[in-house]
Amino acid sequence: VTDLWRQADAKDDVVRALMKARGALSRDLLNASSRPNQVAVARVGPHGGPGFDGEALRFLSSDEGNNLPEWSLDASGHAQPRSQITYFLVVPAGPYPNGVAVAGGPADSNGFEQQNPFKWLIRRVDPAASGFQNGWTGWLTQPGSAALPAGQQLVARNLLGFRVLKTGPLWSLELSAVAIKDAQKRLALGQVPLAHSSFTITERFSVRTNNP
Repeated sequence: VTDLWRQADAKDDVVRALMKARGALSRDLLNASSRPNQVAVARVGPHGGPGFDGEALRFLSSDEGNNLPEWSLDASGHAQPRSQITYFLVVPAGPYPNGVAVAGGPADSNGFEQQNPFKWLIRRVDPAASGFQNGWTGWLTQPGSAALPAGQQLVARNLLGFRVLKTGPLWSLELSAVAIKDAQKRLALGQVPLAHSSFTITERFSVRTNNP
């Protein structure tokens, strides 16, 4: 009975983390631009071994944070993006919960770190007035124990992976998380690959933008 309760509780944690991440991404991507010069994808890190932490996605948006449904237009009727939004998955600085030690193991077949289930998905918002900034990858830094920099928000913690499979107008993304409470009772959590573990839930989903 104890094992069953722990498994259910651990799965609930995974579902909540994935729902938070998916919900935030879906809301923003509804108002995202899908123009090639207004979207960029990059890899983050590495900050914990030879593999990259995850991916980062940056796009111009018609929304300033209020989930507005339409673009702001100038006097000529041209769309004016209101903000630049960045999402990135990153390995936070430890210590990790319950004293789990995370070792930097081999990367998966796509080059991503696969042993740390404690990664953070962070959202950053910048004004769009200055145009799309090419130096944005310099912001994809490892957070410490202090508060996040201004303009950044912790969307979800305890994720394993985040990838952008296809950019808009029909976005396709992948998120994964591990049932940590169950996994730490059954294996050397933080020391073994988790990408294809029975404790890992991987979710792929699509969002079609309102502003192609």
